[in-house]
Amino acid sequence: MTTSAAELQELYRQEETSFRFLAQHKHDFNSCGANVGLIKDYFQEHRLEWTLENLEKAFLELKPKLAPVPGAVTAQPPAPEPPVPAGPVVRPPAAEPSSRLTIEQINSWDGPTMRKKMQNPVTRKEIDACLAVEQELWRLSQQQIQRQQMRENQ
Repeated sequence: MTTSAAELQELYRQEETSFRFLAQHKHDFNSCGANVGLIKDYFQEHRLEWTLENLEKAFLELKPKLAPVPGAVTAQPPAPEPPVPAGPVVRPPAAEPSSRLTIEQINSWDGPTMRKKMQNPVTRKEIDACLAVEQELWRLSQQQIQRQQMRENQ
């Protein structure tokens, strides 16, 4: 299957639009697979053209359903005070740490799965840690690309 010049131009336009949206929302939009899937589903359901305005509309509409940005402070009601035990407290042995999440696992989750997992404080910390590592790797790869381009231009 060949791609026409018009199709390539449209793909490029959509990619540019996506990059502009991500640049404007780098602190309030987590571009994980689950969130991207929700945005794409919204566009398909509403038959929208891929424009910055429509991305903003989808983002605002879906914001309560989207997984938060790693490390972002989210408003949560304060936890109730634990009851004071009447007798001695016996603590169960510490659980073995779970296997480390991978970005592939996180990206494979659909929106409802991501939201469910984000409600568990332990899993949320693992997700945030994984996404923070992934973001740092991406940042370092971008630095490497820029250095390579600078060397080629010299």
